Amino acid sequence: DVDQAHSLMKVSKIIRKEFSPLKIVWGAWGDDNLLVDRDCIRKNAVIPFSDNFYDFQELFALKKGASKRTKVSNAMLEYGLTFEGDAHNALTDARNTARLVLKML
Repeated sequence: DVDQAHSLMKVSKIIRKEFSPLKIVWGAWGDDNLLVDRDCIRKNAVIPFSDNFYDFQELFALKKGASKRTKVSNAMLEYGLTFEGDAHNALTDARNTARLVLKML
């Protein structure tokens, strides 16, 4: 429930404390790093992640000569994978993106 969720400031501090993400390379399908940074700055929260970010959507576009706007489900088809679960669910999207990245590499 969104109304019961912790603030961005609290969550970003928890991420920093529990996972030490400044030492980790991270990535997403698209430029989520810019969205996280923007929201943290706007809400005066600690930016929890390092600058070591990979945009897997961009990697796919470079490898396949495809549009930078290719949806992860369409990219998965290029590698013989099918999208599993509900789109735009954070955990589902992360799992599907991880499956795709393993194939891309």
